[in-house]
Amino acid sequence: MTVSAEFQADILLDKTADAGSPSRKRRKKSDVDSAPLSQSSSDVPSNAEAVTALNDCLLDLSHIAKLKQSYPSAPGYPHCVVKDVLEAKFFRELREEMVTSLAATFKETDLFKLYQTGDLANLDGSDPEVRRKMPRLLALRDAIYSPKFRAFVREITGCRPLTDRTDCSSNLYTQGCHLLCHDDVIGTRCISFIIYLTDPDETWGAEDGGALEIYPLSGDSLGVPKAVPLQNHPPKPNTMAFFTVLPGQSFHAVEEVYSEKMRLSISGWYHADDPPMGAEALASLNQLQMRQDETPQAFSPLQLARALHRTASGPDSVNPLLARWVNPTYLTPGAIEQIAARFQADKSILLHEFLLPCVAMQAARLLRSQDQADRVGGGQKPTSEVGLAMMPWELIGPPHKQRYLRLGATGLSSDPVEKAKTATDLMAALRGLFGSEAFARYLARLTGSIPSGVRTEARRFRPGLDYTLAHYGILTKDPRLDATLAFVDDGNKAKKELWESGDVGGFGCYIKAEVGNDGAEAAESYRRQAHGEEDDQVLNVSAAHNALSLVLRETQAMRFVKYVSAAAPGSRWDVVSEYCLDGEERVSDR
Repeated sequence: MTVSAEFQADILLDKTADAGSPSRKRRKKSDVDSAPLSQSSSDVPSNAEAVTALNDCLLDLSHIAKLKQSYPSAPGYPHCVVKDVLEAKFFRELREEMVTSLAATFKETDLFKLYQTGDLANLDGSDPEVRRKMPRLLALRDAIYSPKFRAFVREITGCRPLTDRTDCSSNLYTQGCHLLCHDDVIGTRCISFIIYLTDPDETWGAEDGGALEIYPLSGDSLGVPKAVPLQNHPPKPNTMAFFTVLPGQSFHAVEEVYSEKMRLSISGWYHADDPPMGAEALASLNQLQMRQDETPQAFSPLQLARALHRTASGPDSVNPLLARWVNPTYLTPGAIEQIAARFQADKSILLHEFLLPCVAMQAARLLRSQDQADRVGGGQKPTSEVGLAMMPWELIGPPHKQRYLRLGATGLSSDPVEKAKTATDLMAALRGLFGSEAFARYLARLTGSIPSGVRTEARRFRPGLDYTLAHYGILTKDPRLDATLAFVDDGNKAKKELWESGDVGGFGCYIKAEVGNDGAEAAESYRRQAHGEEDDQVLNVSAAHNALSLVLRETQAMRFVKYVSAAAPGSRWDVVSEYCLDGEERVSDR
């Protein structure tokens, strides 16, 4: 594929202008210069020198022709990675300048965890102090948004005409930071880009994480990506990745950074005059705002006899099935009365050590053994296929909303824990317990609400891979009762504190959806409770072994499980039941 005549003419005119301008001497591609950044005024580039931020080789016509040919046929969707974008000396000086002078703010939602600066478009190049501290950053910003470079981007991508709008920021991913799957479609974004400023003296390998993950579509369905990325691009120093922003197609993510290396980058967008076609229906952000029940599993009806609720108050009412599993502390009339009173006041409660000690110990042994066999947790880099060979677990997506393993049909029921020989046996038995009418009757006594239907699943959230996101498809027309029994490896003080801190994710979170909000992502304040701050919009449920959470989920409440970091001690396993309620009846009224 050849370079267009129009672009060649632009380059020829630019070279002619360069030749007649003694202030814009062209540099040869030089070896890496490790000279330290100087704060002297002589090191501040003038406006005329700003273009020297870019490597002259970028505009080689044969190089552009190769990029133009490979771009549309790249795996997944049109994208490319360009090497040696900046001149070597400038690259090192820019990186040092940013590390020493640029302030970044920690940000975390259900979708991401990273450090980010403000919009670099707001840097005032006329401010002497800004020019003194960040001359190279200003030079790079002006260079990549110059008409010349926008023409370079258009020539490779074949995109629509680009405006001169500047829209970029600097992002720092340290160990544990990540950005989950999305398509980047917002407003008039046309081309996304990332310039990697990782340390040129360090080799960034797959074991370090931080790769740009490219997700293919699931079959021919626009808007639905597969749960496993097709291609990974590591953040190699002085490279630039860019791709066309395509609604429901340009799905990508930033893999968690596993090592202590810093993944520094500048990322942003080139804008067109109008939004891309199909954005309203297909954009991942818009999909997150669609209100519809997306759970394919139907509710199993429950027929709870009213007479049982009226008389279930003494020790003789303890069901044999519950007695085989539940800690007897929680089965006494006094405990049930206290829990019911607390739940009525708070609409939520967390019951620690819910199962019998022998059951909890067996669960810890089986689940930890499975994690060890799969080599996950404790900072180990997982493979995307981990756990899938353990039938009948299945991978649940799509990843712009969720990714985790769900236990399929096994034919097993709520057998005694002594019969459980594997993690699958145990989770299947617990799923049977949670789906039983005996357990529903018990929850009716604890919460004062009568479940009329239930759907239950057993899940596994693998470290370094799995999560669910808050989205409007979770919202319901009527309140629901959520019962979630979680298991994590918190067998010593250090592990317990790690889960409780929230730093490795795995916690559950409920957040109120705001009508008219410009996005369905969780508010950045969702971790305030972990820091002792009150927020009536948020309920956090820390990941803890053998802990049952009961939550009355109102109609405007979204929920999610935060991405489980590879640094977590192990998987988050849970059994979760969602109960639809009889709105006219309450146990407390009888």
